Amino acid sequence: MTRVEEEQRTRQSLARFGYLREENRVLRNQIKNRILLTDPERRRLTIQAVFPPPSAAAGVGLGLSGR
Repeated sequence: MTRVEEEQRTRQSLARFGYLREENRVLRNQIKNRILLTDPERRRLTIQAVFPPPSAAAGVGLGLSGR
């Protein structure tokens, strides 16, 4: 992959993360009570937190803390 392609991919990833971050903010504002998760939903979230997909590694170290 060329440097230009890598930069384009990084920009796309940053835009996607930005969209998801904003979408989460909007949804949090709409939901006032705590969301109750089922065991399978908790497992899915835990797996994503512990073993993120390789595409998520593109954002590591780029200041994508969401704050």
